Amino acid sequence: MNIIKSNKLTEKNIKDIEILESKCRETDGDNLLVYADEDDNIYPQFNCFYMMYELNSSNNDNTKIIKVENLPDNSKLIGFLSVFQPDGYCPYVYAMVDPEHRKQGIFKELYECFMKEFNYFKFESMSFPTNKNNETAISILKRMDAYKYSTEYILEYDLISSETATNSKPNNTPTFDNKTKASLTLSSSTTEDSDIVYYLEDYALGHFKRTIGSLLITIDGDTACLSHFEISKSKRNKGYGRKMLNLLCEELRTKNISKILLQVTSNNPAALHLYTSYGFTVQSELDYYNIDVNIQSMNI
Repeated sequence: MNIIKSNKLTEKNIKDIEILESKCRETDGDNLLVYADEDDNIYPQFNCFYMMYELNSSNNDNTKIIKVENLPDNSKLIGFLSVFQPDGYCPYVYAMVDPEHRKQGIFKELYECFMKEFNYFKFESMSFPTNKNNETAISILKRMDAYKYSTEYILEYDLISSETATNSKPNNTPTFDNKTKASLTLSSSTTEDSDIVYYLEDYALGHFKRTIGSLLITIDGDTACLSHFEISKSKRNKGYGRKMLNLLCEELRTKNISKILLQVTSNNPAALHLYTSYGFTVQSELDYYNIDVNIQSMNI
């Protein structure tokens, strides 16, 4: 068995990862996608992919490091660990092992290989995303002294079924007076990536406008992905977030958008409450387990 560490993936690597991912999903009932895009790592020299291959042409069971360009075509990927390192602080680590090769120390070898490089960059902690139903992964993480840091929720809002019901829901309509309602408008601008930035603006001070909220929308077919939603601190908990969502939904319906998707974590309870009380429903959950490197156990 041989380990490849690299900051790039070949076409063969990508195909092998897709095959392994499919096998793990079928066995574990897990819909977690592993990270396989080197472009988002902040350090170009950081080896973010660690792959263990079984070489059918070799009878040598000793693990060694080989170069990606020396990988034979008939080799089989049996273990994969990838690292998403976007900001220079806490990397996200994804891993999977072929169900037929589990309990053979494959994850441990991949992890130890990764840790040699990890220690060079002197990160203080790392985070492992995992499906809450993946008992095998959670058991391993707990043996490594990992602790549950947060839960990420994927939420969806159906713009079609909610169109006639929105105004009839008391919780969806902020209690502004008529003057304030008339002064609030939604404006927008387009980024270089064709995303749309929407602004909630207040014209209450005459012809001077004041931006009190903003959010980013990425359009993918009939779906709008919402991110970076923020209301000015002085205007929070006063209904402006709901008002902006109302105006946004009206605008997106004119663009034939049928649903809104977004991500929110349990560490942001105010946002989670806003979305769920507005009518967003939970589509999936992902738990994040963190490891503090200076106290971690290697009892894998």
